[in-house]
Formats: sequence, structure tokens, C-alpha cells
Amino acid sequence: MSEKDKTIVRRFLTETQNDKNLTIIDDLVADDFVGHTAEVKGPEQLMKVVGDNLDAFPDLKVTIENQIAEGGMVVTQYTARGCSMGCTGMFSRPESWCPTQ
Repeated sequence: MSEKDKTIVRRFLTETQNDKNLTIIDDLVADDFVGHTAEVKGPEQLMKVVGDNLDAFPDLKVTIENQIAEGGMVVTQYTARGCSMGCTGMFSRPESWCPTQ
């Protein structure tokens, strides 16, 4: 099961961030999902947060460096690179266009 779990996380990161495909969230995220970093509940709220992030960093690219999966949990080390267009929503701050990593 751990390889399947890693694949789900890898697909989520690469398809939402790199491919800008938010519809994949409906396929990968359970209706009772709770995100603790952004305090979101369910795929719809997660789609909004990811969309805000992509608006703020339109050229964002994620590179997965390492993954570990055990007991139904996945830990993923990744690097995200992009330039800020100014942030909206939970990421609000003035426009900067500074490279971010």
C-alpha cells in the first residue's frame, strides 16, 4: 500500500502545482479531508487554497526530492520554485515578483 500512497501524493503535487490541474483534487482527496496547514475541509476548500497559491505563483514548479511511506502515512520532501505575482487569500501580501524557493 505504501507505493500506492506515495503515488497519490506525487500525483497531487505534480498535477496540481506543475500541470495546474485542480480537477485532480476531486479524484485524489476524500470528502472528509482536513488540511491542517491551511485549515481547510474537503476538496472544494482545498481547490480554493491551491488555486490561490497558483494565482500568486503562476510559474510554480515542484520537484519531489524524497518520499517515505509507512503505515498509511507519506512524508514528501520537495522543492517548490516560482516567482510571486502578489498573493491573494490566505497568502495575501504585496506584489513582489521575487524568485521564491
